[in-house]
Amino acid sequence: MLMALTALSIDAMLPANPDITSDFGVSKPEDLQLVVNMFFLGFALSQLFFGFLADRFGRKPILLVGLAIFIIASFVAVTSSSYHALIIARFFQGIGGGAPRVIPSSIIRDLTEGRQMAKLMSLTMMVFIIIPVLAPSIGQGILFFGPWQWIFIMLAAMALFLSLWLIIRLPETLSPENCQPLTITTISSNIKTVITHPITMGYTLALSCIFGAFNIYLSASQPIFDQYYGLADEFALIFGFIAIFMGFASYMNSRLVVKLGMRYLSQMGLLSFIGLSVIFVVSCWLYNGLPPAWIFIGLMAGLLFLIGIIFPNQHSLAMEPMGKLAGTAASIIGFISTVIGVLLGTLAGQWLNGSLLPMAIAFLVYGSISILISTRTNTIIDSTN
Repeated sequence: MLMALTALSIDAMLPANPDITSDFGVSKPEDLQLVVNMFFLGFALSQLFFGFLADRFGRKPILLVGLAIFIIASFVAVTSSSYHALIIARFFQGIGGGAPRVIPSSIIRDLTEGRQMAKLMSLTMMVFIIIPVLAPSIGQGILFFGPWQWIFIMLAAMALFLSLWLIIRLPETLSPENCQPLTITTISSNIKTVITHPITMGYTLALSCIFGAFNIYLSASQPIFDQYYGLADEFALIFGFIAIFMGFASYMNSRLVVKLGMRYLSQMGLLSFIGLSVIFVVSCWLYNGLPPAWIFIGLMAGLLFLIGIIFPNQHSLAMEPMGKLAGTAASIIGFISTVIGVLLGTLAGQWLNGSLLPMAIAFLVYGSISILISTRTNTIIDSTN
């Protein structure tokens, strides 16, 4: 449910883009990406400190603080009188949304390790990914009965219900012996431990590139299907269809990772991702930057399927060496991967101007960088062993 809340916060807003454009007079389609990217920015920044606080005060109280911020920001968005006010509200909503994203990873690492951790991480990522199947349809359904502000009311109500549920049901998983003092010296030392660990940082940078590719699609999908292909009415259905492949990949990974291992699945996924990205580039070149909709949909389904394999394995590999600093590590990994991912996604997204070739090239470049970093990190692991 925590993972679902964050995913729903991102994707339920996508069908409301035309209404937001009309209400606030947003002239450039690229500017609508701020509705997603400002959420991600706040989301990334908050992960940087939620993990430290969770390592000191426990997972449960910090999680509830994050949900409270999320609820307040959602109601502020409802009352926004300008596009800038809405964007600011989305930023703070992202700050609150960082807690239900980073703390579940800490809880999983508190209780498991190795391939079992990767299995559970895949299942939680599957929820995070499958929600996009339903989120645009939920958002569209709400728009049938009311304005786009009702979507924020729904998110606030969900967070409130979840907060009450967690107060009753969630146990504390932070062991007393792993509780970290909240001092500058301790925080600095823990940060140094995480960011100087070659395996943790290697996989963090590798998954940041993959997240950058995913962010391009996530933030630009609605304008692409609406303005490039004229499929605004079918957007929710197409978006959900593509997301099914990513969710299925995460489920399949949870079954395969116990037998094949995280490193093997990650590398095979990256090689396949690069190969499919080459096909994407060639398709854009052959069709003057805009391949037929059915080709684009098929390519996105395949690429997101591979992201569903790559991401949970790289995330688990990054978390593996950080058992005693799970909260801090989850914060730093989440912060770095989200910030780099948003920057990479925004950079490529701004070049979309009636052509999907910049998007295809970005997928190929980001995938290539990711596999180079992963291969180097695997070499470090092998030499250590």
